[in-house]
Formats: sequence, structure tokens, C-alpha cells
Amino acid sequence: MKLNKSNVVFLLLVIILGGLAAGKRIIIDNLGIYLQKQPIELKNSLDELNIDGKKGYVVRKKRKIENKEIEKELGTTDYIIWEIENTEAPSDSPTKFCSLFITYYTGINDRIPHVPEECYFGAGNVVKGYREGQLNLLSSDQQNTSQSYRMVEFVSKADSIWRGSKPFYVCYLLKVNGEFASNRTEARNIMATNLFGKYSYFAKIEWRFNGKSSHPTKSEIDKASQGLMSFVVEELDKNHWPDLD
Repeated sequence: MKLNKSNVVFLLLVIILGGLAAGKRIIIDNLGIYLQKQPIELKNSLDELNIDGKKGYVVRKKRKIENKEIEKELGTTDYIIWEIENTEAPSDSPTKFCSLFITYYTGINDRIPHVPEECYFGAGNVVKGYREGQLNLLSSDQQNTSQSYRMVEFVSKADSIWRGSKPFYVCYLLKVNGEFASNRTEARNIMATNLFGKYSYFAKIEWRFNGKSSHPTKSEIDKASQGLMSFVVEELDKNHWPDLD
């Protein structure tokens, strides 16, 4: 077959690009960089998380997503959805109940799945604003640390139109490759710097306090979160999330 000038140029470009790709692969391998992350399993299943009786909290309901298409869209089978009651709180307390949703993903490179801003918006709510809360935690090496988490203030579209604004808060905290993050940007930055790590994981702890007749204020959420979520996060860190060292 006779090659014309354009065919020769095309073949040369293919050879050059192939050589560059091979050279890049050699450099990456020699530096110990992992472009494709491997999955790493939890130490123990999230279903084994035990909080019953701790500080008066009892798990009243545990459920799984029955619709397999919705569960597939979630992107993981490592999750828990629990309804928790504070048995020591008064019956009219706005933080007597807590909806807890924890998910775990592993082997992902840079994808940050499903945060409340997206999920609640899809359910007919609008983000009104953001606030920051603080948890005082005891780390695995017994050091006291303060960790910020995100509080997303929502208002229902229906409430806005028909009954006036009734805001409510959904809180979340992320754990990415052994480090905490309070939002997606921080989480992506942690993932982006994990060049030499063979494994990668992403976990989300999402919670929402509520009462029988009222939504809690920010200060009430802060206080209740310190009572319940500080313990939950410490338990996850100690007995469930993997060690990457």
C-alpha cells in the first residue's frame, strides 16, 4: 500500500504519542504513583455499629432501601439508615429524634457521591444557607481534637409558596482516606493529594435532628450533635473505618 503524506504524518503522530504514553507510565511506576486506586474494606460492617444505651440513645428503626434501582443509584451497599431516639430528652424536645444516614465508598479516584445539597434539592427543598458546627472528638491516639462539620439550612419549596418559610438543618461530616472534611471541596483536595496511596475511600455521616412538633435551632443542634455524633464518629473511627497506614 502506498502511503501519502497525510498517512505518514498520522503514523508518526501515533508513534510519538505512544512513546510519550509509555514514558509517562514508566515515570509514574518509578515514582510509586497509583493512578487507579484499589478498594479497601471496612474493619467491621456499618450494621455492627453499636450505640444503644450510650448517653440515653436507642436505635428505634433500621431500614434498607427496598427499591434496587435507587440503591444502585446510591452507588454502594455499605450504608445504614437509622432512626434514633434520645430516651433522656423531654417528650417535647426538638432534638429528641435523629435520622442517621452513613455511607461508605471505596476504590474511587475523585468522585464525591451524594451530599445533602443534591439529595434534598431533588426531594423538593431549596438551600437557604450554610453554617458550621463543631464536634469535640477523642482521636484514635487519645488526643482531643475539634472538628468542624457542615450544617445545610433548607426550606421546603411547598412551605415557601403556601405557608411561609420553615427552615430545617441537615448536617454532615466526611472522612476521606483517613482525614476529615466538612464539604466536597475539602474532600476533593484530600483525594487529589493521595498520589502515593494504593487505596482510597470516602465516607459520609449525615444526620438530622427533629422533634414531634418543632425544628431545632442551630444552638440546639450543636448541643445534641456533641452528645450523639461525637460518640458515633469516634466509634466509626475506632472500629469501622480502615487504617491506610
